[in-house]
Amino acid sequence: MTWLYGEGCRAVVAESWDEGRGRGTQSCIAHCGKRLTRWGGDRYHKFGEKIEQLQRRQDQLKGCTDHASLDEYNRLETDLCRVEMQEDAYWKQRAKQHWLKDADANTKFYHRYASNRRNKNTLIKIMDSRGEWMEGDDMAGCGSGLF
Repeated sequence: MTWLYGEGCRAVVAESWDEGRGRGTQSCIAHCGKRLTRWGGDRYHKFGEKIEQLQRRQDQLKGCTDHASLDEYNRLETDLCRVEMQEDAYWKQRAKQHWLKDADANTKFYHRYASNRRNKNTLIKIMDSRGEWMEGDDMAGCGSGLF
């Protein structure tokens, strides 16, 4: 998913698909996968470095008012947005992979996740309409129009 935002991904897919066209669909898929792996390499694991580099270059241009500097700043902003989208997609994909791998089994991971979610969603205290905090059994009457 992350690679879809990368420049050149579609070209790698199209080129590898054309190269493997005569060998059948499965062969095309395998060839395309190998080419994408070579192309992607670890290009998409160093988002923080890329983001910092782009931000540093933008910082150097702050305060410049000439046309070329403004154009460069805008180009860097576009690149920065693209890299941030790639990073977001990468981590969403990684989280989904982790969830699919570990959550389906009756694992410690799943129980820890469920417990953390329950704890996060549990109300410990609540403020009534007078601005006073209520805890424990006092919260039982919350539905009686106190708020």
